[in-house]
This record gives sequence, C-alpha cells and structure tokens, in this order.
Amino acid sequence: MIHIEDIYSLTEFQRNAKAYVKSLKETGRPQVLTVNGRAEVVVQDAKSYQQMMALIDRLQIDPSDLEEHIDDPVRVENKSNSVPGLI
Repeated sequence: MIHIEDIYSLTEFQRNAKAYVKSLKETGRPQVLTVNGRAEVVVQDAKSYQQMMALIDRLQIDPSDLEEHIDDPVRVENKSNSVPGLI
C-alpha cells in the first residue's frame, strides 16, 4: 500500500536521490514519483522487490491444481509446494 508521505515529484527525487534511496532501504516501502502532479513511476529498494516477487511466486496457483482440490477447501497446492495456511 502506498502511504501519502511516500509520494514525491520526480524532480525532487532526482535532486536528493541519495537520501531517497536511503529512505527506500530503511522503510522497505515503495515511493511514487510524479511528473506534473500525476503518478508516473514507482520505485522500490531491491530487497523489498525481491521479497515481493518471491511472495507472488509462492502464491501463484496453476488453475489445473484447483480442479484437483475442488473438494478439499483446506489446502491448495501451487506448482512447487503447498502454500501453508491457504484456505
């Protein structure tokens, strides 16, 4: 989720890139950069991005797996392993 305090102009980000990168690493939250008052770019530190992509990968479910478990609402398995706690 984007917090209102994490929205900045691209110009401001460029002028103070070092400080913004430090903030990205410390908070782990993405920042929205605007151009002419409109959201144009989202930036995020590499560690948080990799964690987000790993979570997305774990949550992706092959639709054919759903058919196999249609009568078992307690556990659905993804392509690689079961997703703990998925109901």
